[in-house]
Amino acid sequence: MLYLQMKATLIFIKKPAKKEIAMGCFNLGVLHIEGQGAKQDFKKAKEFFGKSCDLKEQAGCDRYKMPNKKRH
Repeated sequence: MLYLQMKATLIFIKKPAKKEIAMGCFNLGVLHIEGQGAKQDFKKAKEFFGKSCDLKEQAGCDRYKMPNKKRH
């Protein structure tokens, strides 16, 4: 059940990210870091954090600068 909820969350968040909404990009990055609703993929997470940063979301910039490992 939790897996289905996370999958629905991923689908819901992906839509704003495609429209280049900064927080949507940031949230997708977090899901990829945690491996929740998406395969854990640090490279893809960093791409989403970079896009979020480009759209002026400071949290995205902060996460983008972190090393490529699990971030808490």
